[in-house]
Amino acid sequence: MRTQPIHFAFAALAAFSGLWGCGGTNGLPDDGSSPGSLPDSGGGGLADTGKSSSGLPGGKRLIDLTDTEKGQLCDWMVGFSGGYGHAADCGSGMPILDYPDRAACVEDSSSATTTPNCAATVKQLEDCLNVAGACLEAAAAAPVCAPVMTC
Repeated sequence: MRTQPIHFAFAALAAFSGLWGCGGTNGLPDDGSSPGSLPDSGGGGLADTGKSSSGLPGGKRLIDLTDTEKGQLCDWMVGFSGGYGHAADCGSGMPILDYPDRAACVEDSSSATTTPNCAATVKQLEDCLNVAGACLEAAAAAPVCAPVMTC
């Protein structure tokens, strides 16, 4: 089943704020384990969601990322859902970050053209995902995700 991918900045989250129902209380598996390593993205190297950071400059605005940087961020982000081509198990909730490949994720990302007023940074998105994981309801309910919800 293909789910709706959500932009880097989770534009749709505001409509679902206050909802829960995705695996554990933080959007990660109920057993407290972290998501595993990603298969090669086809873009150079492996992404490991055991890392709390994508490795990109935290202060850089999401809309200012190059396509190469968006790809790096995508590789890191989709690890929360089990990798490209996998959807997170969110119980009755909606998984996000379900992309078939890096190109689809980069294409779906925020840009200065599509969201010119977005001020959310890489660090703010990383903080959101580290707390909420890859389930829409968990991200919508997490206060740390507020800065990225407006983009």
